[in-house]
Amino acid sequence: MKLAAQLYTVRQFLKTPADMARSLNKIKQMGYNSVQVSKIGPIEPAEFKKLADHEGLSICATHVDFSDMQSKLSEVIEKHQIWDCNYVGVSILPAEYRSSIILSMLNLMVRREWKSCCRNPIHLHFIF
Repeated sequence: MKLAAQLYTVRQFLKTPADMARSLNKIKQMGYNSVQVSKIGPIEPAEFKKLADHEGLSICATHVDFSDMQSKLSEVIEKHQIWDCNYVGVSILPAEYRSSIILSMLNLMVRREWKSCCRNPIHLHFIF
């Protein structure tokens, strides 16, 4: 089991790359070895990965907006590949997608797309 810092809780300190570097350093000093990425400021995925790696922090999970999963799935996949992260929390799922049949179809669609380009399986978590 991994204990990770949820970056959403410190999002006000993650607005710039310099903020991120300082915050990740503090998170590591607190004893964390992993982070869950959510709502950070603008930064290229590779640059954020370098900052996390520099502090010895793995990116164990993320939180992604449902709209990004619909319209930017290939970007989401690419970001997760860069981060070596297979755990995706999909947030604020619209009511019309909350039935078990539709969730199963969404899950299957994303898994097929992920499997076509990624070596490790994806683990999706839908948040209502």
